[in-house]
Amino acid sequence: DGTGVLAAGSPGRVVLANAGCDEAAKKAAAEARAAERAAHLEQKRLEEPERARKAALDKKQYPEPQRNDTSDPRNYNPPSWADDLASRTLGDADAGDGYWASRDRNPAPNWKNESWLRYQEQITGTNRGQEYVVPHPSEGKPAVEYDGWDSSRQTYLEAKNGYDSYLSQSDPGTLTPSGKA
Repeated sequence: DGTGVLAAGSPGRVVLANAGCDEAAKKAAAEARAAERAAHLEQKRLEEPERARKAALDKKQYPEPQRNDTSDPRNYNPPSWADDLASRTLGDADAGDGYWASRDRNPAPNWKNESWLRYQEQITGTNRGQEYVVPHPSEGKPAVEYDGWDSSRQTYLEAKNGYDSYLSQSDPGTLTPSGKA
């Protein structure tokens, strides 16, 4: 019960293990990954204006709005707060570790879509169709596209309209159980 015997010949060599690998090699590999990521990010920043230009040419075109059609938000003047929205320079890092990119989702012109577009504009202070893209720190993972970026606070911005049911009414700032799923 509980006793075992292992018989083996003497080992040909003894290998002593420490923390797992050569710390200098580990540091060099991390620096190489960081340099590769920085080079990739710089390349993406430089390519963004041309990528956005091509995307604009391929964008789906919607018919012109019909006069007096109340279901089409294009028949209305933009709200007054829209005058203060910023237009970002595509490819600009804006003191962050990503870059401003054109991400015109080009949704159909209706009030459901206009609602989230306006909400995103208000939260980010940026004209619609511009988002802040940050490469994922893990190799092979897609970049993260944030709705905006506040360089003064070094804060990524995400506007999530219509998710009130996921927020706790009794404990502000926390998710309900269904919001955690």
